[in-house]
Amino acid sequence: MVRREGKHLTILSYAAMLHTSLEAAEALAKEGIEAEVIDLRTLLPLDEETILNSVKKTNKCLVVHEDTKTGGIAGEIAAILCEKAFGDLDGPLMRVTSLDTPVPYAPTLEEYFLPNAKRFFPPRRNSRGIEASFSRQLSGIREEEKNLSRQGFADGVLNTDS
Repeated sequence: MVRREGKHLTILSYAAMLHTSLEAAEALAKEGIEAEVIDLRTLLPLDEETILNSVKKTNKCLVVHEDTKTGGIAGEIAAILCEKAFGDLDGPLMRVTSLDTPVPYAPTLEEYFLPNAKRFFPPRRNSRGIEASFSRQLSGIREEEKNLSRQGFADGVLNTDS
């Protein structure tokens, strides 16, 4: 179900992350980027028709979900897009997910673990039109994961004594 119309980028999400996606879409709109936000509502059956129509329109796709990147629904959506809409994409499908680390128990670590609107970097304009800066976004998230691992972020506990 289309929750927000847009023409530059498709954001796919569901449940709690839908609200985060809508918040990010509003921030992108202030930059002149109109993101279409799709509420998946159910993962099985998956509304492939809505996903494919939106990606055909925007040519860019970002999947946002609360699960970790490895083993999440974004992998299945990526497979569907590769099989049925590869020619419509201007670049790779990108993901904003929880960190690939154990789920923290401490509420203070939840902000670092769960996806949030800060992880959406506004697309930048260049001479070829609008290009999403997802490469920079992903490298920033991967660097954050490495830093947390180095700091002792394991089993939901941040050990700052090491």
